[in-house]
Amino acid sequence: MNSEKDSSAKAPLLMLLKSIFGLHIVRFGLVSAVATVVDYAVLIILVHLQPDNKAFMGFAIAAGYILGTLVHFVLTRKLLIFKPTEHHVSVEFIMVAVVAGIGLALTEVIIFYTRPELVQLGLHAPYDIGTAKTIALVIVFFWNYLGRKYFIYHEKKVAE
Repeated sequence: MNSEKDSSAKAPLLMLLKSIFGLHIVRFGLVSAVATVVDYAVLIILVHLQPDNKAFMGFAIAAGYILGTLVHFVLTRKLLIFKPTEHHVSVEFIMVAVVAGIGLALTEVIIFYTRPELVQLGLHAPYDIGTAKTIALVIVFFWNYLGRKYFIYHEKKVAE
């Protein structure tokens, strides 16, 4: 009897978590993994061109992120990760670009603030940038998912 109370008390929390992070986030994560490969590949290639140029590193981070975002947008639309919006694809892309732009700003800030700390811990190129980028990736993944889900692809509630 007591276990019924425990499970019923947990049900609203489980339903909330499932509604936010259900299997949907797994599909989003798989698409994100492909986009991340593009992002990291561009970053690694560009950073190796000028490893000591901090200004160029900012460009490399942005270029990888932007190309990864483009791949993500195309795959998300092709695989119907989110229900299509009522907006034209160009408007939808602009909305995604705004969410992604905030994600890019977060990525840049996280990398530039965590990277010196990682160097002090003994991580040096290319591990410092890779580790900082991975920290940013985890945080920005949730921002991008929640930003797209709630600000772009949200379902309209119909008044009953």
